[in-house]
Amino acid sequence: MDGHANGYANGRVKSSPIFTSGFVRLFACNLFLVVIYFLLMTTMALHAATLYGVDSALAGLTASVFLVGGIAGRVVCVRLECRFSLRQIGLAFLALQTVAVALYFMEFVGISFLLAVRLLHGVAFGVANTVVPALAIDGLPAGRLGEGTGYFMLSNTLGIGIGPLMSVLIVVGIDYSVLFSICLVLSALSLVLLRTYREPAAAKGRPIASIRARKAPIVDSSTVKFSFFMFLIAFAYSSINAFVESYADELGLGLFAPFVFLVYAAVLLLIRPVTGKLMDRYGEDVILYPSIASMGAGLILVAFARDPLSLLACGVFMATGFGTCMSVGQAAAVKISTSSSTSLTVSTFFILCDAGCGIGPFVLGFLVSGCGYEAMYVACALIAFATTIYYRLIR
Repeated sequence: MDGHANGYANGRVKSSPIFTSGFVRLFACNLFLVVIYFLLMTTMALHAATLYGVDSALAGLTASVFLVGGIAGRVVCVRLECRFSLRQIGLAFLALQTVAVALYFMEFVGISFLLAVRLLHGVAFGVANTVVPALAIDGLPAGRLGEGTGYFMLSNTLGIGIGPLMSVLIVVGIDYSVLFSICLVLSALSLVLLRTYREPAAAKGRPIASIRARKAPIVDSSTVKFSFFMFLIAFAYSSINAFVESYADELGLGLFAPFVFLVYAAVLLLIRPVTGKLMDRYGEDVILYPSIASMGAGLILVAFARDPLSLLACGVFMATGFGTCMSVGQAAAVKISTSSSTSLTVSTFFILCDAGCGIGPFVLGFLVSGCGYEAMYVACALIAFATTIYYRLIR
């Protein structure tokens, strides 16, 4: 049993501080990463279609190739950890991300070049977004893993709330060159923050020795079953990310769709610290079962939404559902893992989450075409409820 699990075994929540200077640096670094992700993910398809006159399918590849690059980056991170420390890997790929963002200014080259840059950026993001959370989790007091992970995941929450809104304001009110400039500054700041971070002495070299002994596995086999649970949750949630705006437009509620994500972020800011403490005290099952129920209820609600209040309430249910599953699930994966490499566990967790978010819209799109939005959201609610059975079986 690793150090994190030992913190649970003694049944006490230790009083060691969470908000060290290193934790704050990593929090800000991850926040900037997530803001960059959403600034570009929500605008690049429109940018490609407008600038190069390509159809929606080709423009949509700007998102797909980024996600493919992100998954590849998480695998690359695990391989590189055989030879380098997490901090060294993070610095190298944050520098690569900064280069990739700078290349967005070369709009005159063409759509093929843009897709190549998106792929490169995806790889850099995938590595950095594995390294930074792993470093933060490694530095947490063992008995406050759930609470500390919950606080750290607020950086994702803030990014989800800030990024899409900023992108709309910048692109509509100004232009893409300003958008790219902001991303470039944020990427450079992320690099500086990690450069000034000092990895705890106890963490140096520990994962490297372990992975060498195991001949560098690509995934953490001890958490694959649990991470597949998150694949199913992410698959169902992708219906919100991909289709809630177009569904709202169909209902005549398009004006309110962006505020679903603001409600989602605001609710998570309130509940994340509480859910983390509850997990540390009572275990993850106390949180995850109600969260699954909340997510299923939220998907049913959006399926039959006919007014702004119902649509916005979906953001509340998704926050207490999917948002809570993400933070508690990540902490639980680290807790149950038998690997000494936190980055391997985090990589496995996010590979399957990313796969769910990436595959979901493609599969669910056929369901929308054949049966409509309502049927698709009901189907996703049933998937969410069914994960309760799967989770029970693997526990």
